[in-house]
Amino acid sequence: MAKKINIDSNLTKKGEVFRILALAESLNTPILLIGDPGTGKTAAVLDYAKATSGAQGLGPKDVFVLETDEGTKAAAVKGNINMAKLVDPINP
Repeated sequence: MAKKINIDSNLTKKGEVFRILALAESLNTPILLIGDPGTGKTAAVLDYAKATSGAQGLGPKDVFVLETDEGTKAAAVKGNINMAKLVDPINP
């Protein structure tokens, strides 16, 4: 049986988004949220991460959000992210 998580959020009508985030997390599968600016995508992810990170022994510094738009190029993302530091922040 799935564990029920209480997500404290000021967002309305995001229950389905939270269920999809939970499913993606349980399957260890990346997820891409697409939508118009200002519709609460980032806020939903941050609220979900805040609600679930404590149960996993994680803190706010363990959450990594990458916001992109139609102008984001792969080279810009690859050039600005130090994956080794993200994976192992103790040994930068």
